[in-house]
Amino acid sequence: MRVTLLLAIGLVLFAPTVAAAQDSQPALREDKPLGLMNEDELIQAAKKFRDTGRLLDARAALRILQSRNDRNLEGLQLDGEIALLTTPMDVSGAQKSFLTAIKLQPADFRANFGLGQIQFRSRSYRQAQAYLEIAARSAPKDKEAELYAMLAQCCRANGMKPEAYAAVKKAIAVDPASREAHEVNISLLSSDRNFDQALVEADALVELNREAVRTASNKREALAKLHGAGKTVGGTDELV
Repeated sequence: MRVTLLLAIGLVLFAPTVAAAQDSQPALREDKPLGLMNEDELIQAAKKFRDTGRLLDARAALRILQSRNDRNLEGLQLDGEIALLTTPMDVSGAQKSFLTAIKLQPADFRANFGLGQIQFRSRSYRQAQAYLEIAARSAPKDKEAELYAMLAQCCRANGMKPEAYAAVKKAIAVDPASREAHEVNISLLSSDRNFDQALVEADALVELNREAVRTASNKREALAKLHGAGKTVGGTDELV
């Protein structure tokens, strides 16, 4: 009886501490309407919707945010990035958000990188290069390989081969397993008729993709990449 009473008292004393600890970690309420959320909650909601594939809901949350504060930089960054994930891509919407973000912060990485991607996809390589060079000044490590591989292709298309080689070298240094960087490098070497080195690079690329096939959960996609790697050398796959 005494033990039971002590346990009960302990639980009562401990309960407020647990509740306080839980309260100190704010969570996004599933049942809270978007219209009642503050700016931080709307950004959280947009990220959660994005991560679960609910892109229209994510953009709806961001539209509410922008109607209250059209200078929220993260909201603009997110809206631009999510617009490029939609099917079909909302390129004009992404451009609008990224350009507004750049007005607020001209050197912003996410906005410049996003605009660089848009211009690259439209084959406006000179404009793409300008945005990517700004983005490169503050690129996070996990984006450097992708950025420099794209920048190398822009430099090549703009007739700047030394800069293209320098960019692809940076991409491979950051991520030696970057398929895109190796493809650009092979294409550069092939266009300069440096076929011996291109073959060395092609063998390395094929081996990277073989390893990817061995470890991939999506074997079909990995095999497609391996097949593409086998055709890259010799200029058969024109990258730019």
